[in-house]
Amino acid sequence: MSKSPRPALLLCAIVEVWLDENMLRRGYVLFVSLCLFLSGNSSEASDSRCGELATIKVLQNESVPAVPAHGVAAGATQDRFPLTIVSLNLADEENTDRILADFGKIEKVREADIFLFQQVGRADEGKDFALSTVAQRLGMHLVAIPTREQEKEDQGNNLRLPGLASLSRYPFRNPQVIPMKHFDLRFNHRCRVALAVTVDTPRGPIRVYNLHLDTRINEKERLEQLESVLESAADFQGPVIIGGDFNTANVWWFERMWPVPGIQDQEESVRTRLASQGFYTPFESASPTFKWLFFSFQLDWIFLSHNLKTADRGVEEVDFSDHRLLWVTIES
Repeated sequence: MSKSPRPALLLCAIVEVWLDENMLRRGYVLFVSLCLFLSGNSSEASDSRCGELATIKVLQNESVPAVPAHGVAAGATQDRFPLTIVSLNLADEENTDRILADFGKIEKVREADIFLFQQVGRADEGKDFALSTVAQRLGMHLVAIPTREQEKEDQGNNLRLPGLASLSRYPFRNPQVIPMKHFDLRFNHRCRVALAVTVDTPRGPIRVYNLHLDTRINEKERLEQLESVLESAADFQGPVIIGGDFNTANVWWFERMWPVPGIQDQEESVRTRLASQGFYTPFESASPTFKWLFFSFQLDWIFLSHNLKTADRGVEEVDFSDHRLLWVTIES
């Protein structure tokens, strides 16, 4: 990638974040045109620091009943089945009262057994990690990769790892960070990893993958970014769930920054690739999970291996996030 003036790229990064957070993107086309001129050619990148940024935080809640090896939860009753899984991009929300208040409005969320959260907050030294509090108040176990950021010295740009967190009523084991292919996004670079855990549910162990893919990449690159997760899932002998923010906007990105709608069907490409590995989604004809100006996109998905059968599913609004929440109930 060609070198660019540090002030120019810094300005691009600041303005892009402001536009993104405030949903004021009407000037986006003019803005990215300027950044295209300033930033030079993009390329694939392999940044070894992505793996270094990912650290796992585990909270095993001692008040939650354990699940013995034979797969029946101590103290559990049959009305705890089937399992309900929720996925949501938290949009960096760290106000635990606000999170829990919104969740309390949705019956299926109140009854959820597993949560998959993307774009979670930080776990800075001397500061409580917000989702630790959420997990404790919900009576759940937590495994998380908190958000971290590190300055890229060569570009004057930050390398950011958006955090992931998985919560469960049932104990976790074998947590794993799965690095995903890294792409140079010109500015506001992201490290992408998946968080994998085995959940010992009353119906037996289920391997659960929580992920958040890049925004400004095209169809072929999105599938490449998924490959490490699919390879890992293929090694597990049992049911598998893959959920999160796949960022499947049906656009083609010119030079990483200029979105051209309607050229690529990234939703269909991702569904087809997962289907080829034995997964299906109950959200193929669901409502969009993200809206921008006059456009609606289904960015968020939950995929199930075929040995898990869907009983019900839904898409819900939450006030604190710009994404909508997904939930799916699996038959017992």
